[in-house]
Amino acid sequence: MKKINPYILFLLFLVSTLGIGYLLKIVEYENIFGLIGFRFYLPLVIPIVLMFSLGDIKIFEKIIKQFRFQGFWIILVILFIFLAAGSSFYFIEEIKFKEPDFFYELGLSSLIDYPMYLVWNSPLLFFVFVIYKYIKVTLKFGIIYLLLLLFAIITIELFSFSFAEISIPTIVLLIAFLFLQILVFYRIENPLTFIFLMFTTIWITVLLFGSSNPIIVKMVLARNFDNWDGFLKLKKGIWEYLPAICVAIVSILTLFIKNSENEVKG
Repeated sequence: MKKINPYILFLLFLVSTLGIGYLLKIVEYENIFGLIGFRFYLPLVIPIVLMFSLGDIKIFEKIIKQFRFQGFWIILVILFIFLAAGSSFYFIEEIKFKEPDFFYELGLSSLIDYPMYLVWNSPLLFFVFVIYKYIKVTLKFGIIYLLLLLFAIITIELFSFSFAEISIPTIVLLIAFLFLQILVFYRIENPLTFIFLMFTTIWITVLLFGSSNPIIVKMVLARNFDNWDGFLKLKKGIWEYLPAICVAIVSILTLFIKNSENEVKG
């Protein structure tokens, strides 16, 4: 099939993502779909098919060639950042360890299941990486289009929440994740490094501090749960911003990741 103008392709991608996302919310169907364990985010499925069928196949080939078996160290560094921060504040009694509901069924089992969930989420994260790189190499001022796509996904996920339920610390955490996406957009060239970084950051954030977002919980912890309270209870005040601070530190970490000299270009 003949490729089309990348700006038109992005417009189709954005409109179809929003359309599918809101339609699924209206009919009250889950955005996340599991197939033999592998996770798929439904609002991105058709847009990804459009991108691969109408986009420049040569760019996809270049992106895939960037795959390198490296970046494993980033998992340990991310875990160290979160665990060091959590344990430090625990010892000065600004954070309390708690035993939430489903402590054994969900909490402890998630520690063992990390490799399995990493594998199950890898295809989705790989396609997200391809989207990022395709935007970067085909669209001028690609960061603007990336933010448009991210805000589209955010609005889809906020559709089922009342804004009164969204706290300031949650908004700050969301901003920290957006900051991470921007740096990843510019800094990461290896799909495997991207997968390790993104999954581990989301997984440890949710595991330690909890989440009431059913999509996130179903993706990284367990398919049959809608929320998780987390292992750590943060005191009110500045300590509620600890998850955002940890994610911001991970963002800065991306500045020190050495990339391949063969950067993908259009």
